[in-house]
Amino acid sequence: MTLSAKNWLGRIVGAGLLPTDKAELRLEKTVMTLVPLIIAPLALIWGTTYFLLGHWLSGALPMSYALISAASLLNFFRTKDIRFVHHSQLILVLLLPFFLMWSLGGFAAGSMVMIWAIFSPIAALMFLEKREAFKWFLMYFMLILISALIDDHVAAVVTPLPDLARKIFYLLNMGCGSAGLYLLVSYSMGEDKRAKEADLRMSAVSFESQQSLMIMDPDGVILRVNKAFTVDTGYGCDDVVGKTPRFFQCGRHDADFYRDMLADIMRTGAWQGEIWVRQKGGENREKWLSVSAVKGDDGHVSHYACAHTDITERRDIERRNEVLLLRQKVLMSSTLEGVHIMDVAGNIVEANDAFCRMLGYSHEEVGKLNVADWDAQWSKEELMVRFQKLVHVSAARFESRHRRRDGTMIDVEISTTGAEIDGRRYLFATSYDITKRKAAEETIRRLAFHDPLTHLPNRQLLLDRLAHALASCDRGVNRGAILFIDLDNFKTLNDTLGHVMGDLLLQQVADRLVSCVREGDTVARLGGDEFVVMLENLNEQAIVAAEQVESIGEKILAALSKPYQLKAQVFRSSGSLGAALFCKETKDAEELLKQADIAMYQAKKAGRNTLRFFDQKMQRTINARVAIEGELRLALERGQFELYYQVQVDREGKPVGAEALIRWNHPERGMVIPEEFISLAEETGLILPIGRWVLNEACAKLADWSADEKMRQLVLAVNISAQQFRQADFVDEIKEIITKNVLDPALLKLELTESMLLENSTEVVATMNALKAIGVQLSLDDFGTGYSSLQYLKRMPLNQIKIDQSFVRDIATAPNDAAIVQTIIAMTQALKLNVIAEGVETAAQREVLDLKSCQAYQGYLFGEPLPVERFEALLREL
Repeated sequence: MTLSAKNWLGRIVGAGLLPTDKAELRLEKTVMTLVPLIIAPLALIWGTTYFLLGHWLSGALPMSYALISAASLLNFFRTKDIRFVHHSQLILVLLLPFFLMWSLGGFAAGSMVMIWAIFSPIAALMFLEKREAFKWFLMYFMLILISALIDDHVAAVVTPLPDLARKIFYLLNMGCGSAGLYLLVSYSMGEDKRAKEADLRMSAVSFESQQSLMIMDPDGVILRVNKAFTVDTGYGCDDVVGKTPRFFQCGRHDADFYRDMLADIMRTGAWQGEIWVRQKGGENREKWLSVSAVKGDDGHVSHYACAHTDITERRDIERRNEVLLLRQKVLMSSTLEGVHIMDVAGNIVEANDAFCRMLGYSHEEVGKLNVADWDAQWSKEELMVRFQKLVHVSAARFESRHRRRDGTMIDVEISTTGAEIDGRRYLFATSYDITKRKAAEETIRRLAFHDPLTHLPNRQLLLDRLAHALASCDRGVNRGAILFIDLDNFKTLNDTLGHVMGDLLLQQVADRLVSCVREGDTVARLGGDEFVVMLENLNEQAIVAAEQVESIGEKILAALSKPYQLKAQVFRSSGSLGAALFCKETKDAEELLKQADIAMYQAKKAGRNTLRFFDQKMQRTINARVAIEGELRLALERGQFELYYQVQVDREGKPVGAEALIRWNHPERGMVIPEEFISLAEETGLILPIGRWVLNEACAKLADWSADEKMRQLVLAVNISAQQFRQADFVDEIKEIITKNVLDPALLKLELTESMLLENSTEVVATMNALKAIGVQLSLDDFGTGYSSLQYLKRMPLNQIKIDQSFVRDIATAPNDAAIVQTIIAMTQALKLNVIAEGVETAAQREVLDLKSCQAYQGYLFGEPLPVERFEALLREL
């Protein structure tokens, strides 16, 4: 049989085996499936050959064998049950010699020996009980009798064999008969062998005990494990058989441990002890392992038997008990907590060193103390009442005070447990010295409610006191007030002299504020250079209360205006004060602070170093501003913005471009001009999405105009805010919009303000160069109104300068404005820049600008800002 045939048979046989089959059952299944797998194909070929030769009877007998074998094998592979194939093969083995005889032509007398020789050993090996073997021998004799009766008939209908074949067949009978006799003799003389096999069966029963067992060969290769082993470790037989015990190592033991174990086994033949092994799934477990060497009759080791018991839980319990005992010992000897035991009367029964040290007594002295001698929290009568309650409860935890031997007091936290021992009640107590912790808590409390720099109350404490003040006003008729104070020019001090000097100034400001208010008033620091003064118990008349506040406010302003000595530096500062009165109608502390803050900003707008009172007009202004902000967000969502266009013409009056101007088509207030909402959009950050919408809308319109002969050459100017320009992806955004609309970039002109050029000039120039590289034009808007500087102009890659309308307005009547415009135009000519004047409304203005060589104009003289439909109609008329 070739190697491929063996592999083929092995795979077929393996399909009928189960992982749970024992070794004996696996062997029996293998034998009982190999017999029909090998013989049945041969019988099928045999029978087919006879059919092809026309001998139906001779072919039917081996063909029947093949079909019965196939049916029994199919049943076996479907059910994995060996019984059907077992009995079918026994019957077929019994019939096989008779099939052979009847197929070859009779030979009843000569074949009897062969039949007996084949069947007898098989029956003897498969059925060790004599009664069972007798049944099969009886069947055998019946088949011989039948064969003798039908021998003549069979010889007449089957194909006869030549004489040579008959002789060969007879010789085979002789050989098989001799082998059968030998097996029968061996069986009859093999009672001792069967006894040994019985012993082995008994050993197998013992092997399948509740203890985990493992058998290894002399080289340490695992041969077998029992069921308890697989349950205990999680590994199946297939997982471990053929491997060495190194498979179970988990890293808990070093190489020396295993080296010493092996040395003991080799020297004494046995080893036992605790060992950590790895279970299936990665869990490490502790085992008690016993290894014994088993020797054969020759004195050499035939195998090793290993038994182990899981002791993980037991060892954990032992370790926990050891830890508990150690903990008790440590608690009573070296712990820092004061452990002590008292009887039901409060007398000390036992105490550790820490408790003695805590109270300042020796062990002998502590043993004579009663709880009333050191507990200073309650009177003796109250103490004993509480003590009796503690003795009879399971556990309690509370804070108290202990009196030391020298009379000093310490704060303690006590944990107690009441217990009954031998019929008597005891109280187990542990005292923790928390004196330092209490001091730390006080420090933390101060830090939580006070400013660490000035030691004034912080915002949290101020709000707490303000809430009490409002509650007090609600119960009475007195008024109060909040003064919100912000230092003027404090940032300048930090930037020039540093934060250390700034801190010194804040500390001096705090001292001056405290000196200006009455006892009972509160001075708090909110953070930075912001302070709040809360005045209470003011006059019930609002006018008189306001006069009191004004008087204190003037006092504060005067104090803050005095020079400050900051080490070697003398610094002058002032403050801006916002005041808000409150009475019993005032309910919201945060709203009150907000009102004072609004008033303070009004003071700053009024020129600083002054006091302003909050009134509802300020609040209405703020509320209106907040409302506009909300409406701006809705305007973006609902598409309420529109672009108007104002034409730009050259010296001959021909349209050369336009400026896109945003308008807000408010559903209630009508058309809103940019001056009313752009500054708020910049403060709130809404200018970014609004500016993005303007760019997209303007470029989309340029794309539409590219198909119109009249307007395809128009350059469209768009105003860009500083926030837009400072975006890191602004250049990429412009590229994306131009690409999306398939525009000539030279038709898009971005108008920038002068203030933008002064901030981070390096980054500004880099962004402008990137835009110029795309092909976009750049114009400097409102030139002359900001911090104009020629050194910036010469570095900027500009295309155009736009003369602000403030210079154009009086150019025909004011020589100074005319001179400024003349200078601007001359400068742009020198820098090779284009120039355009905005706000041109009269012919006189245009005439002067024309005389000054201005290149382009924009203003109501040529056209007002118009919706796109009217603007396009205007261009078609020009």
